[in-house]
Amino acid sequence: MKWLRAAYPGSAAIKNYYAYFLVLQGRELGKALRLSVETLQEEAGNIAFIDTYGYILFKLGRSAESIKYLRKAYEAHPLEEDIIDHIVEYYRLKKEYKKIIEIYKRAIEAGVDFEDRLKEKLAGIEKLFLL
Repeated sequence: MKWLRAAYPGSAAIKNYYAYFLVLQGRELGKALRLSVETLQEEAGNIAFIDTYGYILFKLGRSAESIKYLRKAYEAHPLEEDIIDHIVEYYRLKKEYKKIIEIYKRAIEAGVDFEDRLKEKLAGIEKLFLL
């Protein structure tokens, strides 16, 4: 990260990528949250930054706060795979399987390039939901 910050000083995108990397690694979530807050202060309307912030909140166990940001990201980019994965993770925790099914079907019907992965996930969710 140090070399990236040196090469791109003050880059909100680099901060966001690093915060997202940390959350995916499941480490230094406090640091990831601080970086994410900084990115939002610099570019409040950036959907990628909003999604990262919501996902970090979710991973910190602050799901009630996270959904506001995850929904905003999803509403802006409902066909983006990472955004779908993040909001689905929230709905899975809340056992809101109908919402997950709706999200997957919407993306499949739109013809996303990761449609095969979604169809597999959808089949698994529908089995659970029908039981």
